[in-house]
Amino acid sequence: MQKIISLESGLLRLDNREYAQDLIIVPNRIICPWRRKKGHLLQLDDCIEIKDEMLHYRYIVIGCGFQSAMHISKEFFNWMKQNGILYFYGNTADAGEIYNDAVGRGKDMIAMFHLTC
Repeated sequence: MQKIISLESGLLRLDNREYAQDLIIVPNRIICPWRRKKGHLLQLDDCIEIKDEMLHYRYIVIGCGFQSAMHISKEFFNWMKQNGILYFYGNTADAGEIYNDAVGRGKDMIAMFHLTC
């Protein structure tokens, strides 16, 4: 997985590619733009495309925005717990640090970043 080179409100850079919209990083691809049905609420339905990969990698890092404006539904939390998935969620800056640390240790994961509020 690629390390984050820089991360600031509205912009994430991996190697020489910049992303100015919310995104999901999966070991073999990047999904951008990443949109949620209810904007600042992350629900399991928003991740149907990567559900099998979440079950495979079992580690998810979620950046909820620089002011942590995005919330996570109870259904999504319950699904992760029921499936033994480890996760970190918090503001996007902290999530970026957690992600880079895990990548530096060779860990594969799913990472979701809300890049603004």
